[in-house]
Amino acid sequence: AKSLKESESQRISLLLAALHGQPLTAMELLDVCCGGLADDLPFPDEKTIRSDLKYLEEVGVIRREPGARPFRYRMQNDLVQQLSDDELMDLFDFVDVMANTRVPSVQGYLLRDGLKKILARSHDGRDAVEPFLYKYHYYSRILDEAHLFTLLHAIGNRRRVRFLYFSPKSEKSYASRNTNPLFERDTEGRQERTLPLKVVYDHQYGRWYLLAHNRREGTRKYRLEGITQFEEDDQVTEDFFQGKREELDHKTAHSWLIDT
Repeated sequence: AKSLKESESQRISLLLAALHGQPLTAMELLDVCCGGLADDLPFPDEKTIRSDLKYLEEVGVIRREPGARPFRYRMQNDLVQQLSDDELMDLFDFVDVMANTRVPSVQGYLLRDGLKKILARSHDGRDAVEPFLYKYHYYSRILDEAHLFTLLHAIGNRRRVRFLYFSPKSEKSYASRNTNPLFERDTEGRQERTLPLKVVYDHQYGRWYLLAHNRREGTRKYRLEGITQFEEDDQVTEDFFQGKREELDHKTAHSWLIDT
């Protein structure tokens, strides 16, 4: 989680490799770095090594051994050492699912890859089995959750919203303005003005839905992936909002998807 210079990257790699085998003091690690760095890189001093050790200790990669000075440092890898191979497999499967189904997390993928390497180096030679496959749609698009907090803000303030909506049945799912007037086309989206009442997440398909009320069609649901050019509109009274919310709750008491 830190941007490193080339010299820092090589130095920290040498420190971790040396600590992987046995606990060492700062001065012993200084000797390791001076003997292992490339000739074109500057040799570190004791202050630099201690700064590196403090950083690695803060992020939980290494830890200081108890005892008198000079302090010794060792790798903080108790988790993987204390788990059996089967427990590591279970942990890998859990991290794999979480990293691929929740909001993208760099740390989740790093932990997954680290566990996979540890399993590959296990005593029986088993590699990490990957029983799950994931398919992602709409590459290079904003996440559906990008609208979530804006919608919740509008619901909390009892405001109608305006947006350009592309139905899942339409071939296009976004609008773009062409810089060349000769190729400009009318957008196929539909302008909507509606009162948001509730946001629903369908865990089976990983989709977000907006349940709302508009004057023309009454209760209506929208897929968040088709909403673009979102903006808040006028505010309604609390009594009006609560009335429409109670009407929605009554209609969706048994199934929000079919009844709407």
